[in-house]
Amino acid sequence: MGEMRLEVIVDGGVQRRGVAVPRQASISDGGRHGVHGVGQAGCCLSSRMLSILLFSAAWVACLAQSNEFSSYSSALGSGSGTPFSAEGEGIITGVKVWELPNSHITGIQLRHGANWGSVLGIVTTSELSMELFEGEAIVQVSGKYNPVDYIYELTFRTSRGRSLNAGQPLQVSFNFYPQFARAELRMLSGRSNDIGITSLGAHWGIVNPQGNTGADQP
Repeated sequence: MGEMRLEVIVDGGVQRRGVAVPRQASISDGGRHGVHGVGQAGCCLSSRMLSILLFSAAWVACLAQSNEFSSYSSALGSGSGTPFSAEGEGIITGVKVWELPNSHITGIQLRHGANWGSVLGIVTTSELSMELFEGEAIVQVSGKYNPVDYIYELTFRTSRGRSLNAGQPLQVSFNFYPQFARAELRMLSGRSNDIGITSLGAHWGIVNPQGNTGADQP
């Protein structure tokens, strides 16, 4: 066989048997390593993105589960005044209602766990209250309201058949209850002014989707 000869030429190439070979060919192995490195980085990046996507999907599924049995009874009333919401941690364990004698509802207060929330509306000398037993929950809120001014009557009914009634049976009737079995009252929202409660809505849900709810099980 003839002798193979490599010569370095001035223009930066390598000549083999009189044919110039670009210098890039002499570093082709390094090029392959470089491409391999980029592939590894892309693989790591893809794995990281996949992990993020899987975590996000799990988080959304968790939120969907916690909201699966939630429902809202739309607020009724005149809608005037300042908006309020009575939201707290845990199950509702007590209710207070204030009324103007022979007239409308002026204030409401809920207790979540051991903590009483803020008074919704105003306090008067006429107060009615109810404390819930362990395992008892509010499963219905009903009453009467005037579309142009105030809530006139409120009745809170529990899973044990007990109820708290305040106000006067005047004007238009309403009845709030959850859409799903085992759900219970979670919070109230609405509006009030310096005379009383002008509108009211109810939010329902399961406090603990794993089964430890405030409502007695059938």
